[in-house]
Amino acid sequence: MKLVYEVWLESGIRMDCLGLENKKLKKNDAVILDFGTYKEYARVVHCRGELPIEADAESMPQILRRATLQDQNKANENHRFNRISGQKAEAIISRSQLDISMVDAHISFDRRRAVVRFLSPKRVDFRQLVRELASSLNMKIEMRQVGVRDVAKMRGGIGTCGRVLCCTSWIHEFQSVNVRMAKEQHLSLKANMISGQCGRLKCCLAFEYEGYQLISKDMPLHGSQIMVRGQEARVLDTTLLNRSVLVRVKQDGRVMNVSREQLDELVDTKESACGDDCSTTDSDKSCSTDDCDSCGD
Repeated sequence: MKLVYEVWLESGIRMDCLGLENKKLKKNDAVILDFGTYKEYARVVHCRGELPIEADAESMPQILRRATLQDQNKANENHRFNRISGQKAEAIISRSQLDISMVDAHISFDRRRAVVRFLSPKRVDFRQLVRELASSLNMKIEMRQVGVRDVAKMRGGIGTCGRVLCCTSWIHEFQSVNVRMAKEQHLSLKANMISGQCGRLKCCLAFEYEGYQLISKDMPLHGSQIMVRGQEARVLDTTLLNRSVLVRVKQDGRVMNVSREQLDELVDTKESACGDDCSTTDSDKSCSTDDCDSCGD
């Protein structure tokens, strides 16, 4: 019976592959994968179980065997060979005068194929460059254009939270993150506060966004008029996690903090947040559209 295993390739990519149950593979076992035209060295992350009936088995790589001692020695040699080949590729790319910057180059386990990943602000015609690289490295060349978020994922680092970057440690696929998520959580919109090492919005802005949406459903909007203990007031600010509201009483101008349960009724919850008691900050002006997505690659 064939099982689905998640493996981690030497190039830093995690993917699913097929392996026979009788191989009895365990976590961190080194294996050799067959992609048809080339082979790769990888480590097992975990077993997902039996292959689903609807899955396309032909498109998935196969686990040939558990890596032998000779295979592991060859993988170590490939690390050195990969560095030398990467330096050659970078020198050729710099001479090409194309508007691209090489991120890294990965050589397959059998040295039949090289994947060169690069950054570029626009699409580039690199057909001539591929021919030069193939002639110099004596193998098939595949060029892949990546984004700045992919570069951060590959190179790793420590985030402002003090932990390893989420994209490096556990995030497999990037999801869209936009400024609306930061606004919903009442975070500062300063770029250095909500941007990650890649220069785009932090992925973690999306982690609790759905929870904040649920909490804010029955909370009054900024600038809306409400009734507090029988007196009319206007909302100055809300603290979603504490479910409390900062209000200014219209009758005597008092400012006080009250819980959501103490509000008698919401007089006008649809009034714009830019009423008499609120102001627009410079950071809001710089990105005033809720649908602004500043992290697309």
